[in-house]
Amino acid sequence: MFYKRLFPNVLIQGASPNFFRGLQRRVMAVLWLERAPCDTYLDLILVPSDQMQSINQLTRGHCKPTDALTFSEVNETNQSINNILFSCTNDVLEQNDDSDLTSSPVLFYPPSTKTDHLPTRRALRSELVDLGKIYICVEYIWRRAMRLPLKNLPLELYLEAVLVHALLHGLGYTHETEEALWRMIRRERRIGYHLRSLQRKYPLDMPPMDVVEYMKMILRK
Repeated sequence: MFYKRLFPNVLIQGASPNFFRGLQRRVMAVLWLERAPCDTYLDLILVPSDQMQSINQLTRGHCKPTDALTFSEVNETNQSINNILFSCTNDVLEQNDDSDLTSSPVLFYPPSTKTDHLPTRRALRSELVDLGKIYICVEYIWRRAMRLPLKNLPLELYLEAVLVHALLHGLGYTHETEEALWRMIRRERRIGYHLRSLQRKYPLDMPPMDVVEYMKMILRK
């Protein structure tokens, strides 16, 4: 599939080899489906629960991990997050293993990028070059899927839904109004349909995300 050669400025950090391959193909596919510019910049960073909790505390005041956070502007908040991720100190907040796993997944869209209107996709694309940073906590998603299997999607579908939701936020979608929410939901469903279709048609080019390999990697650290 030709879209694999697009988006050279999209960087994925923290993934194990096989997990990286499946994750990268889905990121590229979503950007291609959304007609993002080929020179789009995006950093997608996988973080463990303790770092995600620290980022969530810093940016939203919630002292618990979450599945994904999207920041589509470079600002002081991003610099503070970088200090959490790459500091040599260990002054991160203690992880709460009993965090609320019964609530719906929460994905954050920074207030500074809210709009009161719904721009067209063409207008959005003309402005999209740097999509910012997305932080995803696979460990949190794993725990939710394992502890509450009847209340969540199967693991890979859950992870894929989180990824699509976070990417759409980076691409300018919001859910601040009912109209915007349903617009985003419809787009998520459509992208999910396309991703599953690509997996059926091109299984070698759209491999599964090897979450087990990734979890083994982070548990060894």
